Amino acid sequence: MGGMRAWLRAEGPHLDPERTLVVGLDTIGSGEPVVLEAEGGLWPVRYRDEDVAAGERAGLRRWRLGAWTDPALAVLAGIPAVSILSVDDGGFPNYHLPSDTPDNVDLRCVEACVDAAEAIACTA
Repeated sequence: MGGMRAWLRAEGPHLDPERTLVVGLDTIGSGEPVVLEAEGGLWPVRYRDEDVAAGERAGLRRWRLGAWTDPALAVLAGIPAVSILSVDDGGFPNYHLPSDTPDNVDLRCVEACVDAAEAIACTA
């Protein structure tokens, strides 16, 4: 999240929240594409319902994550955002494991996530 924090410090003041939507793609490439409605533990960051609904219309299921992804920092900075992930059996297979290799990436899942990101961005 350090890169996102640095980007927000540099570019955030120049972004118009009325015309900006940060769309994050994180841990995509295995299982089912999902759109986060909220993330974080005791103090959750929630995404705008209209952006999450756009993800649902694009075929994604709403999901809640107990951890953080980069777009949460945008929301905390007052910039609308949404986060797209893919999950399998309730988790992220191969994530930060030796098996996290290109041959284990489901390109159809990646394509579905990218297509959903485009659909969300076009409705924003």
